[in-house]
Amino acid sequence: MALLFVALTIPLLWCGLPVAGAAAFVAFSFTFAAGGRPVRGEKRSLKWLRVGIMTGGALFSFIPQWQIWLLFLPWPLAAGIVAVCGTLVVLGMTYHAGRTQAEQELAENRADSRRTSVMQPGVVGRTLGHLMLWQPPMLRQAPLPPTLARPLGPAGILLMALASVTGMLAISAMTASIMVLMHEGAFAPIFRDTARGGLVTLPGVTLMVLSNWLLNRKDWPFFFMAGRYGSRVAFARTMFRAYRLNVLLWGVGVIVPVMLVLVLLGSVPGAVAGWLGVLLVLMFTGACYGSSVPLIWRELGGKGVTIAAGMAAYMAMILANPVVLYRAHHADLAIAASLAIFVAGMAVSQVAPRQLPRMDWPFDGE
Repeated sequence: MALLFVALTIPLLWCGLPVAGAAAFVAFSFTFAAGGRPVRGEKRSLKWLRVGIMTGGALFSFIPQWQIWLLFLPWPLAAGIVAVCGTLVVLGMTYHAGRTQAEQELAENRADSRRTSVMQPGVVGRTLGHLMLWQPPMLRQAPLPPTLARPLGPAGILLMALASVTGMLAISAMTASIMVLMHEGAFAPIFRDTARGGLVTLPGVTLMVLSNWLLNRKDWPFFFMAGRYGSRVAFARTMFRAYRLNVLLWGVGVIVPVMLVLVLLGSVPGAVAGWLGVLLVLMFTGACYGSSVPLIWRELGGKGVTIAAGMAAYMAMILANPVVLYRAHHADLAIAASLAIFVAGMAVSQVAPRQLPRMDWPFDGE
């Protein structure tokens, strides 16, 4: 983790940025990757502290030019941010023992003894529920591990994305209102800048959620034995195909409304929104395989390295976002970065499935 932190800080230092500000920027970015993960067995006080800091950091990221503020902070404040964010990352990557079997049974018995009122959904609720869960026959899956199961259909994914975009716009409006009260400028330009900065990060946040699929593979052997997959390599390839389908559905479902809203806000011209959206989908698809890179080397397949690889993919997508690069007049770099990340991700998706059985089932492997 320390090596990854240094590796991501060096490019910022090459650009002539202050050491303290560069370290604070990288640490702040790490927090949204590992610091936001729920920790099993964590104390309630630490949980609420982590959630509070994460929420405050998320709201801070909607302030226009927050990157500039963070990169040029005085060193005492930058050191404090590094310390707090580093603590969150360590907590997020720490495994805590959960409840014992007796404690779990006692908690379940107490929950069953409580009187709970179950509200029956109305016609609209049932219809909406069926719509969110419906999947066309071609997308229906055989039983899969929980990290790969897809409870929502295409319509549900699109509705979730629209809700995220709506929430982002609401937060942007609140931030712009606060900035206006602070006499920082007019509402409209602040709102557009804040909304654009928040919307372009939504694919990265989705990437971090999807990248956790390899962290818990203890139940994979049971699915392998219960299904008719043939060989272990065939089973691993089936898992990767299921993941690829999830990535495509979530990528298209999130990026389409994001690009439409960016066009409506005037942040992206309608004439180029189409190919920028395609580039963003390609980059998203390739970057989602970043957490699979450690599978190529058997010695590096632990959870910590997998999380670190997911962080690196998240950082790559944030820094090389084609929408951001296009607005900075680097359209050629946007195309090159998107295609490079997509090709690298596809290469990993072809190599990693053959390495996965050797890592999880080292004996009598193929």
